[in-house]
Amino acid sequence: MFLESHHHTHKHTQTPSITHSDDEGGLDNVERKQEVTAEKAHEILRAISDEDCRALGFDPRYARPDWLILTVLPVPPPYVRPSVLAGSSTR
Repeated sequence: MFLESHHHTHKHTQTPSITHSDDEGGLDNVERKQEVTAEKAHEILRAISDEDCRALGFDPRYARPDWLILTVLPVPPPYVRPSVLAGSSTR
């Protein structure tokens, strides 16, 4: 997954960007791409304030953007899973 940097004016948004000097001594804003791990994406989403959640259309009491990323995948033990026989449409 890649995160493309953009400049935002919202006060709660922190956007990665780099600035460097050009040949004439001025400063240029440069967009860059950065690889984002699942853990980093979850960390970014967890940092979204309740106010920003509401602006995104979420009610933070019942749903938050970070809840959309699975962090635990429960797997039932074999004895409670349905059995499937190979080559047959019945159990």
